[in-house]
Amino acid sequence: MELDSPVDFGLWGYISHGKAAKFRSWVSKDLGISEMAAHQKFGASVRDSDLIQFHRGYGWLEVPLLLEEVPDFIIKQSVKISVSDINPEKGANYCEIHSLYHGKGVCPVCSGNIIHRGRRST
Repeated sequence: MELDSPVDFGLWGYISHGKAAKFRSWVSKDLGISEMAAHQKFGASVRDSDLIQFHRGYGWLEVPLLLEEVPDFIIKQSVKISVSDINPEKGANYCEIHSLYHGKGVCPVCSGNIIHRGRRST
């Protein structure tokens, strides 16, 4: 039987109107890239008002802290928690117990197949 690797988590949300420059500045620092590279990577998604992953690679126990400190360029009511790199709007499964969007199968938090603490490098 093949075991799946433990998963980590991210937060998604919509950028507040007029806050794209602030988002680019923040994400460039977070990812260690230039603001131009951030614009090239995220510009179309921001312009099209797509849901954007603004945190990724965190352990489950870090999520409550991230939710308390959502950056002000994100519309707070739009925030969704997911397994990192699982877009909540692209056919993800949803666990009502953990308010978590995840891939196929059982919720990883319910199954215990998770990274508990820390952050992987992005």
